[in-house]
Amino acid sequence: MGRFKKYFMFWTDDKGVLFLLISITILIFIVYPLIGNSELSSFITNFFVIVILVSGLMSVDMKPASKKILIFSIVLIVIVSKLGEMYEQNFITHLHIFTRISFLWIIIVLIFIKVFSNTPKTFFYRIAGSLTIYLLIGFIWANMYYIFYLISPDSFHFEVPIDPDVNVLYNFIYFSFVSLTTLGLGDIIPLHPMLKSLVIMESTIGPLYLAVLIGRLVSKRTTPQN
Repeated sequence: MGRFKKYFMFWTDDKGVLFLLISITILIFIVYPLIGNSELSSFITNFFVIVILVSGLMSVDMKPASKKILIFSIVLIVIVSKLGEMYEQNFITHLHIFTRISFLWIIIVLIFIKVFSNTPKTFFYRIAGSLTIYLLIGFIWANMYYIFYLISPDSFHFEVPIDPDVNVLYNFIYFSFVSLTTLGLGDIIPLHPMLKSLVIMESTIGPLYLAVLIGRLVSKRTTPQN
């Protein structure tokens, strides 16, 4: 019991959110651009996604009943993912991605509440949590673009055709972070009006998040506490 308690406490301090941040960074900037589209690559990406979901769940404060529901959701994501690999049905693939997006939004909200609450937290935790939220926003939008592409491939125009040896989702991770950081390189162009709205929303959230929320963290650090 003592070892279990020590393991659980690992996820409730700075190390937990740091592990989550590192996992997301590796998935987005190393795993997806390098793995390609093989069965092994699918296994690796699913493994990293599960690690992120579990570590995200364990690194936030929740009631036991709520945590059980989210654990059930992770199990559901794994099952849906396996069914999609076995039967290659579009509906199952879409359901898998939609479930992943929903769960990641929950993690963002929970981390946001913990990071920006008035309860005592280290400054390192607040910074690491803020960066985690930023990366998760980009990853969520990439998944939303990807679903749109799967449903309607003509909804995007690619100046350079998609390389079949590169993981398809990574193209939308790239496009998402280009939009989030307002770079707007123009090599991937959304054609559908709803997609354009999503891009506008993400391009607005990116600078606002950095300017307002990160600025608030700095003010918390520099403002004398009474």
